[in-house]
Amino acid sequence: MDKDRRDIEIVVTAMKAVMGVELIKQVLCAILLVFGVEEKKIMAGLGVSYNTIKKYSRLLQSGERAKLFENKKYKPQSEMEAYRDEIMAALDKKPARTLREAANIIEEVTGLKRSLPQIRDFLKKNGYRPLKVGLMPAKIDPEKQVDFLKTTLKPLISRAKKGAIQLFFVDASHFVQGGFIGQLWSRVRIFIKSTSGRNRYNVLGALNFATKKMVTVTNDAYITSAQVLMLIDRLIDEFPGQSVKLVMDNAKYQRCKLVMEYAVSHGVELVFLPTYSPNLNLIERVWKFVKSEVLNAAYIGNFADFKDGIDGCLNDLDKKHSAKMKTLITGNFQLFNTLKPEASKAKTTHKSRKMAA
Repeated sequence: MDKDRRDIEIVVTAMKAVMGVELIKQVLCAILLVFGVEEKKIMAGLGVSYNTIKKYSRLLQSGERAKLFENKKYKPQSEMEAYRDEIMAALDKKPARTLREAANIIEEVTGLKRSLPQIRDFLKKNGYRPLKVGLMPAKIDPEKQVDFLKTTLKPLISRAKKGAIQLFFVDASHFVQGGFIGQLWSRVRIFIKSTSGRNRYNVLGALNFATKKMVTVTNDAYITSAQVLMLIDRLIDEFPGQSVKLVMDNAKYQRCKLVMEYAVSHGVELVFLPTYSPNLNLIERVWKFVKSEVLNAAYIGNFADFKDGIDGCLNDLDKKHSAKMKTLITGNFQLFNTLKPEASKAKTTHKSRKMAA
């Protein structure tokens, strides 16, 4: 092998490693022709035929250089792509639980029977992927939530960001000591001990939207209006003379006459969420975070350690977990649309096409 041929192969290998493109030979062949490299050396170095060399020379001389870089590699097109809109409309109307179910829907719509790998590739190509369904309250009123968010909650958040008010999201969580199932990266399934008994740790919390700091009242018995009054007292002591506003749900121990009158007499405003709106209470995200951070896939046999782990996580929200809280506790909310989707327009199925034919 002479030096020129060896040099060409070195360049080809290097460019393939860096670029990884299908047109590498066409590009190099054109460059070498432009620089007057002998045709036999190009053929030997790139492994192209004499006819290819002559074709590229002709294209260069005629000025049709764009054709040098056409990728004519055969790319088979799935027949399902011809029915893409119909298939997506059917799957959006009735999402499939499994690939087998998706295959049945596609066959019903198009008449095409395809293997499961083909179905999977088609779905992935068009943006579908397996996702766990989310749950929402059956009695939710989406319109009321949107109106509340626009007219009440967003303005409060805007004022809290400016420091004009101290805005808190209030809720209680009842942590029962036991097994909390979580996921672990492992080669085999791992079993975690589950404690016996029903020890329960109740936490009534108020999450400061601006600082991400949590103020809590805890016990091992029950959360009642008495604990809500204690929480209000703590907030008043921590922010004397400031405008304190509490966003909370409609639990009876929070919306009772005693709590409402006490709040008014101490200059604290209670802002009650629309019924069945846990998605608008940002503190709900904290409870999930605590479970994932401290409890999931973990065995805590001692109740004191169980409580300490929860308290430690809550106390560190604005310190150790501040970066996470900044992305978790924002002014963005999950809203739900329970309205039925409009009927697809101008959509024809395989069966209707056959009838029309």
